[in-house]
Amino acid sequence: MNDDARHQPPKETLDRPASALTFVDDSRAPKQVEPRTRRPSATQPNTDEGFSSLRPIRSNEIGVMEGVLAMREPDEEDEKEGSSDGKEGASALEPEWTYPDGGLRAWLVVFGCWCFAASQLSTGMVWGVLVQYLHQNVYPDTPLSVLNVCGGLGNFVSSVGALLAGRLGDKYGYEKIIALGAVLFCITLMLSAFTYKNLVGLFLVQGCMLGAAIGFGFPLTMSMPSMWFKKRRGLATGIATSGTGFGGAILSLILRALLPRRDPRLKAGLLSCLQGYRNTMLIWSAMNVAISIFAFNLIKTREPPRKPGESRVEKNWLPRGVWKDGAFYSLGICVFIGIFGYLCPFTFLVTYTTVKVPSMSSGLQPAIPLVIGNAASGAGRVMSGFLADRFGPVNMLFASFFVGGLLQAIFWPFADTYGKIIAFSFLYGLTASWFVSLLPVASAQLFGMRSLATITGFMVLVNAPGMFVGAVIGGVVLTGSGGSYKAVAYYGGGTMLVGAAALLYARFQREPRLLARF
Repeated sequence: MNDDARHQPPKETLDRPASALTFVDDSRAPKQVEPRTRRPSATQPNTDEGFSSLRPIRSNEIGVMEGVLAMREPDEEDEKEGSSDGKEGASALEPEWTYPDGGLRAWLVVFGCWCFAASQLSTGMVWGVLVQYLHQNVYPDTPLSVLNVCGGLGNFVSSVGALLAGRLGDKYGYEKIIALGAVLFCITLMLSAFTYKNLVGLFLVQGCMLGAAIGFGFPLTMSMPSMWFKKRRGLATGIATSGTGFGGAILSLILRALLPRRDPRLKAGLLSCLQGYRNTMLIWSAMNVAISIFAFNLIKTREPPRKPGESRVEKNWLPRGVWKDGAFYSLGICVFIGIFGYLCPFTFLVTYTTVKVPSMSSGLQPAIPLVIGNAASGAGRVMSGFLADRFGPVNMLFASFFVGGLLQAIFWPFADTYGKIIAFSFLYGLTASWFVSLLPVASAQLFGMRSLATITGFMVLVNAPGMFVGAVIGGVVLTGSGGSYKAVAYYGGGTMLVGAAALLYARFQREPRLLARF
């Protein structure tokens, strides 16, 4: 037997599809999982259709929003090429690619993404401050539920636009689309300073246009750390994502200080001259111009080399066979229903505080619970990656909706003092925000790494209706119940608990053991 024949991989290895290979850490020797011979059923993913039973996925193996990008997925021809040359894992499907996993340049990219998240992506977290001012001073006769449609419209447009922005970024370059989103964001804030007194203008500018601007930057800035990190990907992406929470906390304080009307009875000072909705929007826009220029000079993309003639974008939006998988519907229903109640506390906390604690209805005090909730959500998103590695991403995704629902349904209705409101805000922000970081990781755990981009992107699209009308329905419940915030808490908590329950099918279909890490 000659040397070539002696080193030739066995025939069964050559015939084995690439999806049957286990993806492992670089520090461990790759192992192969023997393909199953029994015929797949509707409840068991078909390995021939792109799904396989993989080992537990760790959060550092996939970025927070990496699945939203229009990344090219391996097709059937790639699998044949990978199996024919005997290479294992993802290395058979793409050219060799390494990650710095640290260094000054890599961490500067993370900080740049954090700045974009803190200045732009945090806008949805401060809507409660804006809507309280608009309801009290600009539209006192307009129901709160109607005004909340504007915030919901912005969330809806940003969620839908994120899927499109990922493909545009992959086709034309991340920096170009991020810059376009930043310019549109700053211009929209300037326009909102002159259109907020017209209800149609408010919806068009601060709803549609601002949501589109956020959608342009959302998936790209949150995915960029994945280009620089692999072993520390969970930590790096968690830090970048935490800018949404920490930025929301800081921005809530700034907006709350600037929004009050100027009192003509007081001596004019610098702060009083800057106060008011119009001046606040102009100052906010100027701040974003400076932050965007600074952050744009920090970010930098690293695209892996492509094979000759390889397309930059994925051809298929959803992988073949996913519609027959019950776990796909289980995860989709979880996200679709659970998201309806998620934003209720962030939307109503400021007005709730003024109602329950009238002595703290002025100044910064009503916004403090919202500030604490936003800051806690930033810390929670960093923490979620570590917990997912220890207990499993699907388990932690369930815990996020379940614990958040319990806090709304049980704790919030009885938080009638300032201290209790702050405690609720902290606990809710710390736990209920995990799903943002865990959605792509849980998708990888349930369906494998192949076709993860399209699956996670579809899940982001699924949460758009809840982002749009979730808080609006909460406002309708508040009005219909005669101003009872308990009814809002039961609505928000109930939807999150139903969402958590919907995920149980996927969890136990894939892993029937109760205490298993999955």
